[in-house]
Amino acid sequence: MIICTVSSASHLGRVKIMAESAKKHHPEAVIVLLLIERNIPSAAYSRFIDHIFLAKQIGVPHFEMYMLQRNIHEAAYALKAHLIRFLFQHYPGEQLILMLDSDTKVYSPLSEAVAALHGNPIVVTPHELYDAKESYMQHGIFNTGFIGLRRSEEAFRFLNWWMRRVDRYGFDENYNRGLFYEQNWMNLAPALFSVYTLQHPGYNVAYWNLFERGKHFTGSAKTGYRVNGFPLRFFHFSHAEHPLPQIIREHARTSAIQQMYAGYMRELRKFSSKRSVPWSYNADERGVPITKAAKEEARAAFLALEDPGMPVYPGLPDDIGEPALPADNHQRPLRIVQVLSNAPNAYPLPPTNQGGTEKVVHELTERLVQLGHDVYVYAARGSRSSANVIPYPKGLAPAAIGRFVARTLPANTDIIHDHTFNSALSSIRLPAPVVSSHHIPVRHQGVNPVYVSQNALRVNGRNHGRYVYNGINLNEYEFSDTKQNYLLFMGRIMKEKGVMHAIQVAEKTKLPLVIAGPIKDHKLFQKQIRPKLKSLPNVKYVGAVGGAAKQNLLKHARWLLFTSTWEEPFGLTMVEAMACGTPVLALAKGAVPEVLAGFPNLICQSVDEMAVKAVSSKPPSPQELRRYAEERFSRERMTDDYIQLYRSLISAAPPRMQPLRAAAKAKPGATRRKRRPHASARRGKYGKSARKPQKRLQKTGNRRVRKTAGKRATRIRRAGKPHRLKAK
Repeated sequence: MIICTVSSASHLGRVKIMAESAKKHHPEAVIVLLLIERNIPSAAYSRFIDHIFLAKQIGVPHFEMYMLQRNIHEAAYALKAHLIRFLFQHYPGEQLILMLDSDTKVYSPLSEAVAALHGNPIVVTPHELYDAKESYMQHGIFNTGFIGLRRSEEAFRFLNWWMRRVDRYGFDENYNRGLFYEQNWMNLAPALFSVYTLQHPGYNVAYWNLFERGKHFTGSAKTGYRVNGFPLRFFHFSHAEHPLPQIIREHARTSAIQQMYAGYMRELRKFSSKRSVPWSYNADERGVPITKAAKEEARAAFLALEDPGMPVYPGLPDDIGEPALPADNHQRPLRIVQVLSNAPNAYPLPPTNQGGTEKVVHELTERLVQLGHDVYVYAARGSRSSANVIPYPKGLAPAAIGRFVARTLPANTDIIHDHTFNSALSSIRLPAPVVSSHHIPVRHQGVNPVYVSQNALRVNGRNHGRYVYNGINLNEYEFSDTKQNYLLFMGRIMKEKGVMHAIQVAEKTKLPLVIAGPIKDHKLFQKQIRPKLKSLPNVKYVGAVGGAAKQNLLKHARWLLFTSTWEEPFGLTMVEAMACGTPVLALAKGAVPEVLAGFPNLICQSVDEMAVKAVSSKPPSPQELRRYAEERFSRERMTDDYIQLYRSLISAAPPRMQPLRAAAKAKPGATRRKRRPHASARRGKYGKSARKPQKRLQKTGNRRVRKTAGKRATRIRRAGKPHRLKAK
């Protein structure tokens, strides 16, 4: 089950309260936040929120134009249906989705809603149970602060119908026409779809229905609250500052509700920021405010995409049906196991400031899940993924990874993908084919080796194996055609990455240089880089970056300098820069000629050539760079290549072997192999001779005494006495 919500950065305090309360009463649920911001701020992360998606990541057509025409309230209401539809596609194994507004708090399990969804595709709650004001003709009979859906054809038809109408009419200007954003359309839903109305007093309690539920509000935080004799399931703290306190004083003077409200406000002050957070979509990427006239102009252009009266997206059918299957849908989905290295050699998924291998594996895993495959991933503790995460025990050594995987491997696994740095599975017998990806040079090629470039295959693999280019999720990289006058070096601070070459380019060109990355060679930094930082005012070091800081550096740089001095297997930073529309100047080492094959003039043979090109060369257009990255290095293309490899290995493999731990039981008449005794107990068997005196064990009652035997030793038995050794 998924419990999801939609919010902007200004309501993150409310989101955290909702997520924590939902996780408390439904620990099995996946908590998902759709954040309507350009980037994810660090304050958004919480151990109770399993996944955070940005609005631009859920596949809204014409997204930039879509957001340009809306204010923060219009966007939050309109994106609800889009989010639910996306989650059904992104989590093909999940059957139930509950959407709660961010300003709700769950006080007990939502068991009635879950039970209702097992027999109905759509579940809603009304504003009131015993009466209905005339104002609901304008606001809607049902409150969409809660809605539940079960994966079904009926739910998909409803989502598409709802999404289209809210996209077209969900604006402030239509409020007086009786079109209250996304909510008023629910009045029509029971006539068109199979909708179940959950009439439980404990659901969606809020200021608008306290007059009928607040007078009989009892209980406490410890014993649980009750509404009209029923358990309180969740309270909707809409307008918590005003007018909720006033309505509580008027209609609900019980100490229980006042205690509940005071507790919520304490939590809200704890989690909320003390300063106001502006909405990032109120301005463009450069920070220029978007005027109301610009929004109206964008709205007119958006509606002009089709004939009046038609749905907003004429290319979409009314019946969405099931989420898309993999491209090779004539074949069954696979059970795939991804295996990463353990900490401290690897980082948890998804990585933040560093971890190129982990990032590639994370993107591959997420795409495989999206395509409907059953994926398991072995990774460091603290990892999060849409796949099934199997965390390593704390302190598990690299040499023990293979044995741990063999013991815990999921049943009926089709393929195992080894991403460990030491090819940990190469010496372990496993009941499924193994693919060994080499993201860095390694000694052992492993089974079915795959390298990340042709050059790595040739240099490190000696042309034994295959290669698959790394890919990224282009939706996570912000594009910008506006560049600032600075050079950028982004990578680990170590000799092999060539950071000193980047500083030389800055010295020669006098252009500002920003160095970003974790320090791996402290001696190099202290003795060579730090003196340069002091003597060169145009060079600065900003440390390891991730998230919004990394995006801003990448998308606004004049050039990214890729100055690696070793046979770099791939060079993911180059692809990330091009995805943001930023040109790359790179030394002709490793996989650079392959990654920049479409722009050979950006490849440099020396630092001097790089300095000249940084000043005088005209770079490709940002749009051309972005298009190049999409065509050659997307995670979709990478995943398709790996799926093709997986299926070829599975078809060529012998019939499925039985798991080793069950093999003895499966063979008729087979007996379990006895455990091999310790080496000390194997010495001196019957009739065996030793070349030199050995330490022997002698039993004396319950004690074992070491005893030196002669050249030959035999074991003798005396009636009623323990065994002992006698030298001949």
